[in-house]
Amino acid sequence: MMIEFALAADEAEHIDAVTALFTHDGSFTVGGESHCGADDIGRYLQGARDGGFAGPDANTRHLVTNCTATLHEDHEASGRSEWMLVGSAHGENSAPVILASGQYHDRYRRVDGRWFISERKVLS
Repeated sequence: MMIEFALAADEAEHIDAVTALFTHDGSFTVGGESHCGADDIGRYLQGARDGGFAGPDANTRHLVTNCTATLHEDHEASGRSEWMLVGSAHGENSAPVILASGQYHDRYRRVDGRWFISERKVLS
């Protein structure tokens, strides 16, 4: 889930591919503001895409590294990873630069045999 989120945020044509990674009651917290449920999370992420921070046409890429995960029960886990947003600050053909970086602190839940993000906190 750590990396699937970044891939979907950067490459998926529709934001639904990103929100589908969350449980129905999932939350996404960034900048101290929480977004709950697919519709609310989708609105926030679409706004980020509209601002050029993600999506297939954004000329950016989320890189995720230093991933750790801990299984707490058969159906619950937590994880932490480091992220960087890289892009071309001076046009499409310029060298990539780090635009932002931080950590993801996650909670995961297995539903019907499949893992979903139940909570993601973005720290920068």
